[in-house]
Amino acid sequence: MKWSKSAAQCFRRCQRQWYYRHQLANAVARAPLRREAYLLGKLQSIPQWRGNIVDDTISATVIRALRQGCPITLSEALRFAMRRFDAQLATARAHRLREPGFRPADKANRDSFAAFHVMEYEGHICEDEVARARQEVNDAITAVFAMDEVKSRIKAGRQFCDQRILSFKIASVSVQAIPDLIVFYDDRPPLILDWKVHAFGLFDAFQQLVLYAMALTRAEPHQDFPESLSEVAIDDLELIEVQLLNRTVRRYRATESDVVTLEAEIADSAYAMRRLVNGRKAMEIDVNELEGAYRPENCARCQYRKLCWKEAA
Repeated sequence: MKWSKSAAQCFRRCQRQWYYRHQLANAVARAPLRREAYLLGKLQSIPQWRGNIVDDTISATVIRALRQGCPITLSEALRFAMRRFDAQLATARAHRLREPGFRPADKANRDSFAAFHVMEYEGHICEDEVARARQEVNDAITAVFAMDEVKSRIKAGRQFCDQRILSFKIASVSVQAIPDLIVFYDDRPPLILDWKVHAFGLFDAFQQLVLYAMALTRAEPHQDFPESLSEVAIDDLELIEVQLLNRTVRRYRATESDVVTLEAEIADSAYAMRRLVNGRKAMEIDVNELEGAYRPENCARCQYRKLCWKEAA
């Protein structure tokens, strides 16, 4: 059984959504239903999309410049962000997701691809929302350059690893985590940093960062990770959540008690997922057996609404 925080949250929110996203969706399967689930899974809200633009920009400009030892200016980072913003917006406006033969994962499409939930279900985009997203991308990237304390903590590092997949096991459960940024130092334990682009930043990312800390100390290290990582205890790690839109920094340390609590939650949710599947292949599961969303608003913004309502009819 594979487990991730996003899969567990999806399962709690709606078993049917979890089934479509994590069991049925397949880009290369011959079954049209599985291909359709894959395509619908590409749909995003505009706030989700603008958060991805920010993450991609930080990785492709700020972190790359640090890794190469080259300077980077705010204006250069903003130009990159706006070019990607405009290219992806054009693809989303044209709803190329439904263009015959279009493949989102192809190298030629990857950087310019986006697909919006509103285009699939409503056929139009709210221009005010796009304008707000553009301003928030600008504000978030500007914050990266303006938050001196965070900047200095990152720049003091000697190695920068962004968006690395870390996998480890808890009993028979394979756990996956992808930290936004890991910074390794010569003279101190690593830093794990999580960028957030939330308008209000009301919910903290503590548990998510504890998961990242568990993954870094338990996963098979990547080839370029320092050998000294094996000597680092989980409570040595510095965990930082950066809310870019309100320029708030939250610092955490993971304790053994936090780890035990999270391990229990992972085991419980993985068991519930495994019991639901019960050894069946994706196409053998009847969606009508699965619980739907408890909140109507979750249905309204779900990518898989058309599949779910059709099959449940």
